[in-house]
Amino acid sequence: MKLLLMRHGDAVMLRPDAGRPLSATGRAEVQANAKGLVAQGWRPSRMFASPLQRAAETANLMAVSLAYTGPVTTWEALSPHSSSAAVLALLVEYKQAEPEQVQAGVACPLLVTHQPLVGDFVKYLTGKDCMLHTASIAAIEFDFSSPQESELIWLLDAHG
Repeated sequence: MKLLLMRHGDAVMLRPDAGRPLSATGRAEVQANAKGLVAQGWRPSRMFASPLQRAAETANLMAVSLAYTGPVTTWEALSPHSSSAAVLALLVEYKQAEPEQVQAGVACPLLVTHQPLVGDFVKYLTGKDCMLHTASIAAIEFDFSSPQESELIWLLDAHG
């Protein structure tokens, strides 16, 4: 299955942390990487986001930019201090809920989350250390039978 892991766009520095909105820079980063995703020929089949405002805004902006009309589902396991095991468990649930898409090879979920989780999950799956700046996207060939043998295909980074 193809899997897209995205870090939220740049956010305004406010308290409480959970309510931080995207900054103008963050919105521009997200829109640039949405265009880059289209240029790579990838389209999400489903979108999932952390419940924190900046991740939800990122996912919703990606949905608009990509003309995605499906739901953006909130997953608590995509919160900043969650674990790779929790995200993996949710991907198994996704596979069970969408077996036709997964089996047909058209499943391509986009997960919008935070550091350190996104970097930790990329490393857990692929063994590669990746610095994901704000709004960066990692494309992974995800292997349900051997998750830690998944392959990093490319990184898309608005920061260059």
